[in-house]
Amino acid sequence: MEVQVFDARGRRIPARRVALAPLASEEVDLGALIGNRRGYGQLALRHDGGPLDVAAQAVIAHRRRGVAFNQGLALKSQFQGARLVGVTDLGEPAAASLLAVANVSGTPRKVKIRAVAAGRRAALELRIGPRQTRLVPLAELFGEPGLPRQGLTDTAVGIEIEHDGARGEALVHGLMMTPDGLAANLRLVEPAKLRANRALSPALRLTADQRPRLALFHLGGAPLRVLPEVHYRVNGGIGTLKLAPVEVAPNGVRGLELTPALAALPPGSRDLGLRKFGDSHQLAGAAT
Repeated sequence: MEVQVFDARGRRIPARRVALAPLASEEVDLGALIGNRRGYGQLALRHDGGPLDVAAQAVIAHRRRGVAFNQGLALKSQFQGARLVGVTDLGEPAAASLLAVANVSGTPRKVKIRAVAAGRRAALELRIGPRQTRLVPLAELFGEPGLPRQGLTDTAVGIEIEHDGARGEALVHGLMMTPDGLAANLRLVEPAKLRANRALSPALRLTADQRPRLALFHLGGAPLRVLPEVHYRVNGGIGTLKLAPVEVAPNGVRGLELTPALAALPPGSRDLGLRKFGDSHQLAGAAT
């Protein structure tokens, strides 16, 4: 299996080949494979099997803090178009949210990034050379080092990204970083894959010092009423807490502080899961 690694400028970094036995799993130290452990760029795998014969995942882990970044590698054929959408929350002042935008083709590509937050809209157009990667801080899209807050409590940011290449020729990954390292992935999806009017989150285990938030981005042209619910485990059983309905404006974004609502959970509740209902499938959501 051939490992292809390119730095931020699109220069290829030589890497050793990896042999994979039938039905085998292998953990490969990428730093040792290319003799380098600094910088950023893009990674590709080429193998002589069928399209689904090999599955791969990129992981950056801290020895003391555990997994910080976890991203599966995707086939170009898995993409249906050239547009991605997502939503995140910049409510943690010490965290920085970044978009890593990569041109994985051999031709220069234009990438348009649009963002909406607290009633403000911003746009940025990038021209990215072959195999190059750019890092874009989300807050700087608004022309400021941080998201303007002037008394605003809603710090959710909706994101739309389009490129002028064929499907899968520009890849985008979102990261939320703290001073201690990577904290969370920012999920971006193709609008065509938002097919249901409800969405579920993984189970969350919160500590006393965490303040969870819910971010919603509505892509439709009419106001949307969202009905959030929290599912939890307590004393061996499963319970449901219905939260107050949330109104999201057309093509708008909404962020919610969940801590006050979660105070109504029974003592000892754990493994919290969020579920959102709405009248439209054109809704992207994230719990942070």
